[in-house]
Amino acid sequence: MLNLFSDSPLLASCQASLMLIFGVIMLLNARRSRPNLQWHPEYRQLLTKAYDNSPYAKGNKL
Repeated sequence: MLNLFSDSPLLASCQASLMLIFGVIMLLNARRSRPNLQWHPEYRQLLTKAYDNSPYAKGNKL
């Protein structure tokens, strides 16, 4: 476990650099692994019809 509150400025800057590098790597991996979802038109139409017929679309609460 990293000691984030260190008295040594050199150690604190190294820890900050490591955290920054780790964060960039995590963001790049999350962006690359995100699936590109493209729904089929029939499925989108089915969802739209189901929502339009729901009580929430009409303003009623269940």
